[in-house]
Parts: sequence; structure tokens; C-alpha cells
Amino acid sequence: MTVKFDAATHTYTNEYGKTLISVTQLLRKHSITPDFSKVNKDLLEFKAQRGTMIHKEIEDWLFGGDEGFTSEFEYFRDNIAPMFKFARPEEILFTNDYAGTTDLLAVDADRSLWVVDYKTGQVHKEAVRWQLSLYKYAFLFMRAQGVYWADLPYDPEKPIKLAVFDAKETGSKFYEVEEIPVKQIDELLRCEFDEETIYGTTTQLDASLVQKALAFEQAIASLDAEKKRIDTEYKNIKAQIQAAMTENGVKTYETDNIRITVKSAYERTTVDSKKLQEKFPEVYEACAKKSKVAESLSITIKEAAE
Repeated sequence: MTVKFDAATHTYTNEYGKTLISVTQLLRKHSITPDFSKVNKDLLEFKAQRGTMIHKEIEDWLFGGDEGFTSEFEYFRDNIAPMFKFARPEEILFTNDYAGTTDLLAVDADRSLWVVDYKTGQVHKEAVRWQLSLYKYAFLFMRAQGVYWADLPYDPEKPIKLAVFDAKETGSKFYEVEEIPVKQIDELLRCEFDEETIYGTTTQLDASLVQKALAFEQAIASLDAEKKRIDTEYKNIKAQIQAAMTENGVKTYETDNIRITVKSAYERTTVDSKKLQEKFPEVYEACAKKSKVAESLSITIKEAAE
């Protein structure tokens, strides 16, 4: 049994030509992975590029001994690598239905097998538990199908351990995570192939309503983009006007239909509610105003799958 990965399309295909859903796509589809659609895209891109660089540093060092330069790499080299007598990065694991690439398969001195994932951003523990558990599930499936790793010196009688390398420029950590029970994974996979079911919920909605909601969301997104463009241009115009008025010592400019005033700078005082709650919880509680928020619906347009 073999599965090939096409990096350009981010697709896994088995030897029979069947495209397998990736672990990332599977978790996103069933709302197990956090929604990053509202996070600044430039920030996400920066973190993704740094994550790729750290992965490459570790991989190059494991395969060829090439030294990296990031603090995250140094933490891996000095604190994680010594735990293992064998380590293989970037191993594709798969079942008949899904596939994924684990960052590291490693074997310790007791011949216990570890499945490790590197995280270079915020760690969402439930999502990573699912990710690693699906990797382990796939590893056991492959082993049951007779796939044999001749150079993997682990003891198949010992429990497989799951762990995260939480890579940070300062304060990197390595820790085990608790696996998701097989029963829950079986339920997730059952839901994946039930067109009316998303894991944890049953979705039986009028398709026309969903399409109308999508159309409105797309229209709003288009208007938001246009508003952002106009706001940027308007901000530039206001800056030019303010500079001209300041340069000429003009505080107020007025015509029949517009009044423009340069407001003097001033100092504004605000309360840091988080700090207040931490330092004076009783005061915070006494002054806090609580109100009920009505149930609401959140609709997010998903970007094209990887």
C-alpha cells in the first residue's frame, strides 16, 4: 500500500488513484480545528513561513547534520533530540480514507514509539490531540495491513506516545498529550461519510437558505473590501489636508457645505480591565456590569481547501 503527496495541490492519492482527505482538511471540515479566518492574513503568512523554516532546519539536521540558527531549532537539538535514539521526520501516514504527514516519528531508549507534531503558533490542545490521534490511528491501520518499517526500532507491544514540540522564540516546550479514544475517531470517520452529519452535530438545513446566506456573506465581504479601500484613500486625503492646515497655521476651514477643524492633541485615560481584574479582582467584580447576550448565528465563508 502506498500514498503519494502532491505538494503543489496539497493532495494525497493512493495507489488506486483515490484522493484522500488530509488530516488538516478533515479537522477543519468538522470544526475541530480553530477558525483562523478573522486573524490578520499577513500575521498568519509570517508565522507559516517561520514554521516552514523551523521544520526545514530540523529536517536538514536530522538527515544531514546541517546546523540551523533559530532558537527553536537549538531547543530541539539540545533538549528533544537527546531523548531519542532514532528519529524520522516527515512520514506519511494513511488509512483507506484519509492521510497526513507527521512531523516526527521517534523511538526512545526504551523502544517506545513517539508521534510528534511541531507547533510554531498558538497551540490549540484539543485540535492537536485529534491531529496526533489520527496519525496514530493511521499508523496502526498501516501496521495491520502489513506495512513494515524495517528500520524503525520500536517495540510494538509498548503504547505509542503522542507529543507536541511547542516551538517559540522564547520558552519552547515539549510535552505529551492525551490521545482521543478510538471510539470517537470512528464516530468522526462515520460522520465524514454521512452527508447530513458533521461530527458533534446533525446538519439538515434547507440548501436554498444556505446558498442565500452564502450570497449575502459574499456581498458583505465585497462591500467590506470596498469600504477598506475607500477608508485608506480618505485617510490619505485627510492627512494631506491636516498637513496643509498645520503648515499654514489654520485651525478651522469652512465653506457652505463643509467645516474642517484641526483638533489639538490631548491625553486620554482608559482602564485596562484585564489588569484590573488580575490585581484587584474584588473591585473588578463590584464594578463589572453583566448583561445577557442573545443567541446568535455566526456564518463564515470558507476559503478553498488546501
